Amino acid sequence: MKYFEKIQASLEDRYKNKSILILGFGQEGISTYHLLEKLNTTLKIYIMDQNAVAVKNYLEQQKDPFATIIPPEDYLKGLDGFDVIFKTPGLPGYLLKQVDISKITSQSELFMEFLGDRCIGVTGTKGKSTTSSLLAYILEKGGVKTKLVGNIGYPALESLLEDDGEIMYVYEMSSFQTEFLQVGPSIGIILNLFEEHLNNYEGYDNYQESKLQLFKAKITNPQDQVLIYGCDNHVLLNKINALREIYDDRNYFTFGYSLKNSMSDPGYFIEDDNIVRLDNDHLAVISDIHFPRKLLGDHNLLNSLVAFIVVDKLTKDGKLNMSSAEVVRLIGEFKGLPHRLEDVGEFNGIRFYNDSISTIPEATIKAIESIDSLGTLIIGGFDRKINYQSFADYLDEMQELNIICLPSTGHKVFDLMSHTANCYKVADMDEAVTIAFQKTPVNNGCLLSPAASSYNQYKNFEERGDHFVECIRRGASLEE
Repeated sequence: MKYFEKIQASLEDRYKNKSILILGFGQEGISTYHLLEKLNTTLKIYIMDQNAVAVKNYLEQQKDPFATIIPPEDYLKGLDGFDVIFKTPGLPGYLLKQVDISKITSQSELFMEFLGDRCIGVTGTKGKSTTSSLLAYILEKGGVKTKLVGNIGYPALESLLEDDGEIMYVYEMSSFQTEFLQVGPSIGIILNLFEEHLNNYEGYDNYQESKLQLFKAKITNPQDQVLIYGCDNHVLLNKINALREIYDDRNYFTFGYSLKNSMSDPGYFIEDDNIVRLDNDHLAVISDIHFPRKLLGDHNLLNSLVAFIVVDKLTKDGKLNMSSAEVVRLIGEFKGLPHRLEDVGEFNGIRFYNDSISTIPEATIKAIESIDSLGTLIIGGFDRKINYQSFADYLDEMQELNIICLPSTGHKVFDLMSHTANCYKVADMDEAVTIAFQKTPVNNGCLLSPAASSYNQYKNFEERGDHFVECIRRGASLEE
């Protein structure tokens, strides 16, 4: 019997004679719709989306007479009238605060319910995509049948349809996917917490709590669950300290600089120039930190420490057999991902770096600190009402650095700075790269690390990064 047939039988029993609302009909909503179509039971499917015309066109192409489209004038009305609501990740959760939370579910929820015992859930404001990809890479190299799912990988719901009962999943999860989670993974990881996506939350604390839900979500055997957090992030550390007073039956592990491990939890740390393991007050040196590594930046080295904890857990469970030395080697050879401190190459004597993924000041600061001989920084993007004063103060101290400011947040930072002798307001990426070629000293680097999202000029950070590279190549050919 295929594994999905067991899932299907369970869902058919659960949803029999139920009214089910698919709230949001983008890629995830469509895949939810196709899953429900596979159920051999009586149910009523309703679809609610602001673009009702697109929904109608899609259903006509599918020749489906059964789903009912909610008219746009009734968007978000009468939600409590449905038995089950499949929420799209992009819909701010506070818009549903009047709805019975027991009715709200998602693809993430179904995935964790059926496959969470073979899942590593990774979240955090920054670093989750690289960390998830690194974990999947290490597990695959260790002979574990692994699939990367979520925002960066394969759609979670498709995995329900194709699972064979043996795959280990690494699930990269946004705050939108963890917010209403009631069932958790066997290994949960929260890397850090910074101000981000505040336009989708009522406040910073609501955003933090949406991430913390990954640790609050239940599993059948909490004593077997491993929860991993970054101890260097004081916001996250305070949250974990309060959380464990309520959820004291979980196994907490941590990573970061050993001096920041205020709760003395076991884990892996940087101490002096070494990677060390702390377990039951026993400290063991694993490696020095100066091993060959393709991932730039101390922040990436710190995040990679979670791999040791995960490998220890899977080795204990009999799913993996890998030495710490092998983990070090695999971390060193992992190349990273596009748009994340990506070395674009040298053009006309200038080394260019594409860090378009950095959408908050803290990430940009980490990128700046990761590059030797940095001559030029390009910042700016969509304004999500983040406070940029401390970032401007930080840049004020870097008086030799050329700072090129894109609209609109780049212009805001420019206006907040007191020292703007080497700062330039520009209209677009083409102008930014042109000035970068003019002002960046030879044998220095130019870094795109916007400290803002891309939505004022691009559809996503990938498009922004690709355009940056395109401008570099075009500009280099003109300079020749």
